[in-house]
Amino acid sequence: MHSNMQQLNTFAGAGQPTLVSYRILTEDDFVTVKELGNRCLPQRYHDDYWLGLVNSPETYTTFGVFDIYQDHLIGVVSVLMDVLEYLSVEYLNEVEKSLMAGATQVCYVCTLFIAHTSRSQGLGKGLLLRCIEHIRSTVPRGSVIYLHVQVSNQAAISMYTNLGFQQAGMLPGYYKESFDASPQNGSMDALIL
Repeated sequence: MHSNMQQLNTFAGAGQPTLVSYRILTEDDFVTVKELGNRCLPQRYHDDYWLGLVNSPETYTTFGVFDIYQDHLIGVVSVLMDVLEYLSVEYLNEVEKSLMAGATQVCYVCTLFIAHTSRSQGLGKGLLLRCIEHIRSTVPRGSVIYLHVQVSNQAAISMYTNLGFQQAGMLPGYYKESFDASPQNGSMDALIL
């Protein structure tokens, strides 16, 4: 059990209620974050990506949700805290550039995933809310938080819009590397929220 747990909540899903806790992740969580990410996401990422998410608090804010009964990580959200500190403007598309106009700081939700067996319990929403709350307490007023989401992921789009994210544009072919993306159903495209 992790000693620096933030908050306990009970979520009822299809099976037993799940008692969960949220906390900021650290380098000690590297292996479990990588393993869960590789099971949940359609694309494999290099170890440096996973290590950066948990070992660079000045660059990323990364929260995890833990199942207290099973004592394991069941979800992760990570936010790049200042896009312009990390990326050069020429790498951004026009919609992203327009989001930044007048913003004091621009944060990007770069990953959010929940274990397949723990989905549809509100855990992603709880995880994102805690992360946003933390970000709002650390960034200047007038900052912007945005994300990309696959157009075929209606559950995620619904969650994000219910949390106040608004559609800002679309990126055709954004997920071309994803093995579950299909050009026939438009799932290779991403919405910018």
